[in-house]
Order: sequence, then structure tokens, then C-alpha cells
Amino acid sequence: MPDFTEFVKQYDVCCFAETKLDCYDIISQINGYVFKSFNREKCKRKSGGVGLFLKENLLKDFQLLEDKCNENYLWFKFKNENCIFGIIYFPPHLAQTIAHWIFLIVWRKSC
Repeated sequence: MPDFTEFVKQYDVCCFAETKLDCYDIISQINGYVFKSFNREKCKRKSGGVGLFLKENLLKDFQLLEDKCNENYLWFKFKNENCIFGIIYFPPHLAQTIAHWIFLIVWRKSC
């Protein structure tokens, strides 16, 4: 996994959708990073899921908005910042509907 580790280490926060993890997977820790994820639980095979690697030195200011997270999206922010970040997985059967819904929200807020 050297290529993957080097990729993650280029960033302070590295986000992933479609992690395809379940409760039996053990993620090798990358030195200096923590891993947070939400996995799909009610599937016949591994699919979906969201996760992120976060530099340990940012952990003190990191806030996972757990009450707003599930297997399809993970929301987080940093203390004293007026910005929320999200990782979103669009299940194939909902992708077009969700993308249209998000477009409408952004468009209405920008007008």
C-alpha cells in the first residue's frame, strides 16, 4: 500500500466514497493520521460507505457531526470555522435524483 499511503499523506484531510468496508475490515493506520468511517451494514455484499483520513494534529479541532452521518454521507467541520464539509455516496438507483436535488438547493441559494 505504499502508493495509497503516499497519496493520503499529500493532504491534511483525504475523503473517500464507496469504501466497500464492513465491520470485519481492519484499516491499517497511516502514521500521523486517524481514520473515520460509516459502513453500509444491510447489504449482501460490500458496497457503498464513506470515510476519511485526518491528520492527527487536526483532531483537536475536528468535529464529526455524527447525528447527521450515515452509510451514505459523512459531515464534519472544524471548530471556529463557519464551514461544513461532506462526503456523499450516491447509490446508483438514487444518483440522478440526489444530484438534481443538490443542484436545485445550490442554485436557489446562489440566486
